[in-house]
Amino acid sequence: MAFGGGGYGLVRCVPRTWTHLLAEATGRPVPAGTAIPRAWIDHLRDRGVRGELPTTMGERPVPEVRPWGPGGDGWLDGAIGATRRAVFPLLGLDPDDPRD
Repeated sequence: MAFGGGGYGLVRCVPRTWTHLLAEATGRPVPAGTAIPRAWIDHLRDRGVRGELPTTMGERPVPEVRPWGPGGDGWLDGAIGATRRAVFPLLGLDPDDPRD
């Protein structure tokens, strides 16, 4: 399940974010240094987008990826845990099993 919402940077952020999300979900992550296809940049220019555009799928510095696990004490861990406890049992999944 994936949700998006608010604060979008339609040219700089949204296409790369959803590409990364879908790539991770399908087990084929896209390295941050991957070049953005020239055809996409040309498409944006043809649609009147001006200014500096990203050239790679990531920006510097590359953030540290930390897998989620039950029992985290940060606000994000709490939100993820609460969502899992509300939704996962409906799907027959264990909300505290990080494999699910």
